[in-house]
Amino acid sequence: MAEELPAVDQTNEPIEPPIGMLTGRVDDKGRLKLPTDLIEYFRNLPEKTLFVTSLDGRMGQLYLKSTWLRNEKFFQTFRQKPGLTQDIGFLAAAMGAPAEMDAQGRVQLPVKLRKQLGLEEGVVHVYAYKGRIQIVSEALYQEKFNAALQSSAEKVYELEAEGLE
Repeated sequence: MAEELPAVDQTNEPIEPPIGMLTGRVDDKGRLKLPTDLIEYFRNLPEKTLFVTSLDGRMGQLYLKSTWLRNEKFFQTFRQKPGLTQDIGFLAAAMGAPAEMDAQGRVQLPVKLRKQLGLEEGVVHVYAYKGRIQIVSEALYQEKFNAALQSSAEKVYELEAEGLE
């Protein structure tokens, strides 16, 4: 039996993305099965078209199409360091593609993106960050987790001194 998806929120309240690191799964057809919290989040948004890509060739990003179009405009108008926008824009275009979440909460990942990021069949980690959803392979998740643990006590102390609660 198919999983029933939540109804769209008709209120005018801002829709907040879920917090915390969530677990998704890539199936044998290259579709990212989103966790329930993200399914609900996307279902409640008025915009349905997404853009999935990578900016660095290591981690994937899932954008609302309107947000991605603002990024493309940024690439076209940023003049201080044109090499930055040319390279990042090229990577994003080469690995990116428009997508929509299907009725089962899955998003098709482009083949080039899956291969480059190691997002073949299995567990992935997803989280909201700066207006997008980050997609992290299990291997990169472990690498970043272990790196973040290094001297974390000192980092927390420094951030608390700057106002972290």
